[in-house]
Amino acid sequence: MTIAENGESKSVLQPDPELYPDLVAAGSLAAAVILAAEHAGLDLDVRSPVEGRERLICASILTPRGRFGINIGAVERWFITSLWSRGVELTRGSTKYLGDVVSAATRWACGASLSELCTAWPHLHLWELAQAHERGDAVAFQWQQLRQHESASVRLLVEAAHAQPRLRMLFPFTSHHDLHFSRCTGFPYSWDLPFIQHLPGSRYLVPGPLRGTVIGEADDPAGAVALVLAGLPFGCRRTASTSGHASPPSPAPIRGTASLARPRRSASASAARMLVSMARRVADGRGTD
Repeated sequence: MTIAENGESKSVLQPDPELYPDLVAAGSLAAAVILAAEHAGLDLDVRSPVEGRERLICASILTPRGRFGINIGAVERWFITSLWSRGVELTRGSTKYLGDVVSAATRWACGASLSELCTAWPHLHLWELAQAHERGDAVAFQWQQLRQHESASVRLLVEAAHAQPRLRMLFPFTSHHDLHFSRCTGFPYSWDLPFIQHLPGSRYLVPGPLRGTVIGEADDPAGAVALVLAGLPFGCRRTASTSGHASPPSPAPIRGTASLARPRRSASASAARMLVSMARRVADGRGTD
């Protein structure tokens, strides 16, 4: 099967039948997720890409609290999972068992905390910034982290900015040691505020909000921060929204989603049992013979 992409004909990527016989039998990763959920007696909102070369090897599980994006490994059997909610990646990890992904998504949808989720499924990684988002103090935590930055030059800028209440309420982040400020705490950041770049000779340039728009230059961190304050829009404050997007970004390489048709119940139960058994044998290294 081929598709046209950027004027070129390319083959649709297929699951490796030796690594993923369950996906091949089901027809796609999304269909296999549905069958695994039905085998466990669960009803999940499973989506698949509607177009693109990756539509057979990518899937998402949508929950009221975020989206589990799922991809598969190319060399070894791995289900690579990333949980996003309101523009924030809360956890990620890899497992050989599709049932783990289904169970974790269900537990999260039912109200588990990040700590509970990652304790129950250790393949999922737990990091402090995600927990800060969960608590609602991501801004304060991020300032604390940047005040301990490994670069002394960044720390000087951060301390000067942190001393200003109008900047302290914003979400700070760095890119190539430049200091940025965002109205929202999730990706994509707002990118509509001035920021500070380093110049040779321990001087600073303050562009913004676009890189081609220069507000001025400064000789020290306090002067650079003063230029940022002067360039802030009137009434600038952090937005209530976590992310600049109304919905979380799709885990790459998904380009669009559409609900899959449910397999008929009369046939899906036995198919689910067969595919789960097949998946376990492959994950345990026993093959499918």
